[in-house]
Amino acid sequence: MSEGSISNLLTLMAKHDLLVIRDDGKVSVSGEGQRAAADPDVFDLVMQSSIKTKLADSNVPLEAIDEEIRAITLPLAPDAETIYDRLANRNPAPTITLGEFRRLLFLFACANGIRRYVRVHYHSGD
Repeated sequence: MSEGSISNLLTLMAKHDLLVIRDDGKVSVSGEGQRAAADPDVFDLVMQSSIKTKLADSNVPLEAIDEEIRAITLPLAPDAETIYDRLANRNPAPTITLGEFRRLLFLFACANGIRRYVRVHYHSGD
C-alpha cells in the first residue's frame, strides 16, 4: 500500500471518529474505534451514525436522500449522480462534492445503512 493510500485511509478513519490524529502526527485508536474493532455490528452502527451526521452537516440528510430516491422514475435510475443532481437543486444545496457524496453512500451501503444494487449490462461486440 502506498504512503498516499495509507494517509487517505487514516484520514477517512479519523473523519469517522475511529482514529485520533494528534497535531504532532501521532495516531491512536479512539474509544469508538476500539468498540468498533471488537464487534462488526458495532462497527456498522458507528459508521452509519458517522455517515448520517456527515450527510446532515452537508445539507443532505437521509430523509432528503430517501425522498429523492422515491421520486426518481425510469428512464432515470437512483444512482449517486442522479440523486446528487436532484439534491443540488434544493435549497440549501449540498456542501459536499459528488465524489464525496458517492463515497459516503458506498460506505453507508457497506455498513448496511442502505441497500445498493449493482446491475451488469452486456453489449455485443458490434
